[in-house]
Amino acid sequence: MERVSEKLTQRVPSTRFGISHESIKRLALSEDLIADILEVLDSSETLDQQFALCFAEELLDLGRLSSTQEARFVSRLRQLFTEGDRVIRSRALNLLVRFNYRVANFRALILEALKSASSDVRAVALRGYEICCNPKEVEPLEEFEHDGFFGEIAMGGPLVFDLRDQALETIERVIGVGFTRTRKSEAVQNGQSASFYSWEPFHKWNAKRGQRWF
Repeated sequence: MERVSEKLTQRVPSTRFGISHESIKRLALSEDLIADILEVLDSSETLDQQFALCFAEELLDLGRLSSTQEARFVSRLRQLFTEGDRVIRSRALNLLVRFNYRVANFRALILEALKSASSDVRAVALRGYEICCNPKEVEPLEEFEHDGFFGEIAMGGPLVFDLRDQALETIERVIGVGFTRTRKSEAVQNGQSASFYSWEPFHKWNAKRGQRWF
């Protein structure tokens, strides 16, 4: 039985390594291709959803869809963010960030995603935070000081608490202040340690901000 995703995969040449992102980018975005992407996105099969998201990520930009297509697209992405696995949820959220102007209650969605158990989802939420935060609003990011996700910055490289660093950098942009950066480390596993930017400069700034209210 033919998979629904064949509607998309048959449009691009495949190699022994599979379908490349570059081959997708070279496609002309026609009405029937948009319709196929939306149809495959509606599949209940994870593999089909992954193919549709891949095509959507490469081809669907602001202003390229009709209002009806955008509404259907965003509605399905919201559903995938709620029901999909870790990878599907993060990719769906990434596209919702791109189409944020079409997303009802976008701020609530991002604030929810910042607390996700998935580090992939939290990472995407951090990238979308500046779109919807209030001026100098940093409170939703403060819990990232103790975020437990860590990984290598490169294959075989040192371990870092990447989301702690991303959150602190986001705070700097939100408040318009660049902190002096020093690195600290924390034991993680098997005698290894992971590093992160110290949040002490932020705490000092935050304390001064609090004092100005009195």
